[in-house]
Amino acid sequence: MELTIDTSRPGRVAVQVTRAGAVVARARVAARYHGTQRVLPLVVRVLAVGSRPKSLRVVAVAAAGVGFTQLRAGVVAANALAYAWQVPLEAVSGAPARAAKRHGSRNRFGVRPRYGQAPSATVA
Repeated sequence: MELTIDTSRPGRVAVQVTRAGAVVARARVAARYHGTQRVLPLVVRVLAVGSRPKSLRVVAVAAAGVGFTQLRAGVVAANALAYAWQVPLEAVSGAPARAAKRHGSRNRFGVRPRYGQAPSATVA
């Protein structure tokens, strides 16, 4: 089974579990603000449908997108979960529905996000 986390689109967080390409569980939420706080609760929700971390063979994450903070939260969550569960991690393009389009090989060393723009941080 595969867990896919997608925080690459502004205002939307999506998580799904697939088995042999078929969607087992999917959850998504419109999150114009505070999308970073919704990643792990969505993971818990899709895993509660009948999956367990022990049954996962890979964690995939959308590693390119526009939103800096939200994208980073998804990538960090995926890196941490893959590390904790000792499963390979993959970078994918776009939404979980397109998770078959891989950017790279499976690894255990983490995925680095590719941001579509520079962060707009200000110092007061």
